[in-house]
Amino acid sequence: MCAVGLEQVVETMRPQPVRALAGVPAYVTGVAVIRGAPAPVLSVGALLDGDSPGGDLPSARLVMVGRGQPYAFAVDEVIGIRTVPEQVWRELPPLLRSVAGVTAFAAVDGEPTLFLDAARALPGDTWDALEPDR
Repeated sequence: MCAVGLEQVVETMRPQPVRALAGVPAYVTGVAVIRGAPAPVLSVGALLDGDSPGGDLPSARLVMVGRGQPYAFAVDEVIGIRTVPEQVWRELPPLLRSVAGVTAFAAVDGEPTLFLDAARALPGDTWDALEPDR
């Protein structure tokens, strides 16, 4: 199971058409136009598994997240909103620190839960490539 901070979530929505990009990490499935702006789409499954997402996005919703510009997580399902006390979250052990975008983990209802921050998963030059020319 994965979690994102509610303050990062703008909205949830159905998957939008995605255009593939060259030269980005395998878990970036491409770019979708969301509310009129280009937004990178990250496959959470590919982010965590380290494999290519295989072409199709999950049939569930995308979670819209904001970091000055939109980006989206492609997820299998959105379970809901939960409050997880800060003291429950643990710093990642060295073995897990190489997983892009994962910043902490916890046991929530007996399930291992990874806290994701996609802004940390995307390299700065990928964000730069999505900026409109001015």
